Amino acid sequence: MNPNASLLDLINGLVDLPNPLPKEFNVKITGIQMDSRLLTKGDIFLACFGRNHDARDYIDKALK
Repeated sequence: MNPNASLLDLINGLVDLPNPLPKEFNVKITGIQMDSRLLTKGDIFLACFGRNHDARDYIDKALK
């Protein structure tokens, strides 16, 4: 992953973006985690669901 990627870089072309962009879109993303317990500052949480677990249940914890 590019260590200088921003949230905007990651989602550009995937969604319709508001104009002007909220300042939250300009944050630098340094990693991607699928386990909310392993998040560190700069990580983005990828909440997937599977056969036994639904990581979407941990989104609130990931935001803290």
